[in-house]
Amino acid sequence: MKIFISHSSLDNRLVNPLMDLIQTQFGLTRSNFFNTSDEELQAGGQWIEEIKQGMHDSSLVLPVITPNYLESAFCLCELGATWVKSADLIPIIVPPLDYKALNATPFRSVYQTVSLDSEEGLTRLYDAITKRGIGQGNVTRFLSRAKQFSERDLAPFIKEMEQREVVTPALVKNLKADVARYKEAFESSESEMDQLREENKKLRLMKDAKEVKQMDYERMDEWDEFMAAAEEAKSILNSLPRYAVSVLYQNYKSNHEGFFPESDDFSKLTDMESEGMVIYDSGWKPDYGHPKIKKADAALDKLKAVCGNYPHLEERFHEEYPDCRFGLRYSNFWEAIFKISIYKTN
Repeated sequence: MKIFISHSSLDNRLVNPLMDLIQTQFGLTRSNFFNTSDEELQAGGQWIEEIKQGMHDSSLVLPVITPNYLESAFCLCELGATWVKSADLIPIIVPPLDYKALNATPFRSVYQTVSLDSEEGLTRLYDAITKRGIGQGNVTRFLSRAKQFSERDLAPFIKEMEQREVVTPALVKNLKADVARYKEAFESSESEMDQLREENKKLRLMKDAKEVKQMDYERMDEWDEFMAAAEEAKSILNSLPRYAVSVLYQNYKSNHEGFFPESDDFSKLTDMESEGMVIYDSGWKPDYGHPKIKKADAALDKLKAVCGNYPHLEERFHEEYPDCRFGLRYSNFWEAIFKISIYKTN
């Protein structure tokens, strides 16, 4: 007597305990079974030929019908081979499938299925095997072991199958339709974004430059705002003579006390005085009547305000410039941020 258990390899955690139940309760041995999940196949062997031979040698086939089984082309081939061979067959239906699972096959009209949906189903399995004169069984002992099998192996498997999403042709069709809609929506949104970018570009060209710059500042984070203000001041200061920058620095450093150069070279300062950039009043001081000096002072005031608005800015500054003091009072701050040299004062 040889029993061929046809099943999906994904279901071995159910099939092996079921084989153990039948074996122990009917006094059989492993040699009475062909079960690919019980290491029946030899490593490196011609496994397809071994399965064909195993089915040929079997007098009873037990296909364990699960969702995994119905999705396996190989399992369906085994089922078809059983039909061709006209072998004795007991289809075992595992919930959540029911007797309708084989409606699309010839087996539903010819063979009586056994559903493992209750104790009664397990009793029918016992009766079906007993009627075929297989081994020596005891129904009371069988049902006692079957109860353990049902609680330990069958119930968890059924629960997992109930939660499993079955990929049906209808589901695939719906998913394809969803993908097409999402693709269309994505392409539409990309087109809208391109249009908005183009409109934004045109608006920026049309709007007042000061309004655009203010909008950019509102979108910046603390460090970006600081660096933008520093860059603005740098571009103005770099257009000024070095002595004019030194006079401006001294004004921030010593609270309007005035600049006294270390050298006796006053010619450049007097030249700038004649241009209206600086003025001598108990020391050299900025002449804020000059457009460039006024513009530079405004940019420096703006940078000073940014520095005061964000208490944590100094920490970031020291990460970027570890050798500098933070603030307009310090010459190395000017030299690091504005990339200029400051003349010393007496």
